[in-house]
Amino acid sequence: MAYNKIKAEKRTNLKKSHTKKIRKSGKIPAIYYKKGGDSFPIAIGKISFMKSLHGDSLLYDLDIDGDVKKSVIRDIQWHPVSDEAQHVDFMGVALEDVIKIQIPVETVGASVGVEEGGVLHQTKWSLTIRTKAKNIPDNITVNVEELGIGESIAVGDLDLEGIGVMDDPSISIVSVVEPTEVVTTEEVLEAAEELEALEEGEELEEGEELEEGEELEEGEEAEEETEEKEE
Repeated sequence: MAYNKIKAEKRTNLKKSHTKKIRKSGKIPAIYYKKGGDSFPIAIGKISFMKSLHGDSLLYDLDIDGDVKKSVIRDIQWHPVSDEAQHVDFMGVALEDVIKIQIPVETVGASVGVEEGGVLHQTKWSLTIRTKAKNIPDNITVNVEELGIGESIAVGDLDLEGIGVMDDPSISIVSVVEPTEVVTTEEVLEAAEELEALEEGEELEEGEELEEGEELEEGEEAEEETEEKEE
């Protein structure tokens, strides 16, 4: 199995001003730790790290000043505005270690439901699994070829040999749903014109005079009687 390879260097100066210099130089502050073992701050190259996120493995050969350590990413802190990696946590592992880790979910195949006019709706993009480090998959693929309209695939439907999925088995990963009716701009304009015409018609009706022979309202009869008395 090929692993992502990242070069790193130990950090000794932990002042905030120095951390800013590290980021400006094109590197990312990080930390390496291992349960029951070493823990120390490091710095890694930003470009090589970002490329590794699109690689074929979630396991890393972390070369720290010539000392290569098998690792997995435990956490990435992202900048809220620039969306750049600000800090990375690497956890050292042995290939036989059983660990818990999040794995991306990808769908494969052309759904029969989509061919019939349905819409593929994916609600789960990653799963938390528990397995040996050497068995960590690059991703979890879900075949949707036989998925019809109104059907779904849940976490409990997956059959992953040697891998335990920690998520709720009843949670839906992907489904094919009926297409939502799309209202076009033309339809909106037509509806607005109809409403406007309706309102104009109501105004005309309110302003119309009573025709001959129409009975007066009770209030109008009282007004006429008052006028006769005054005369």
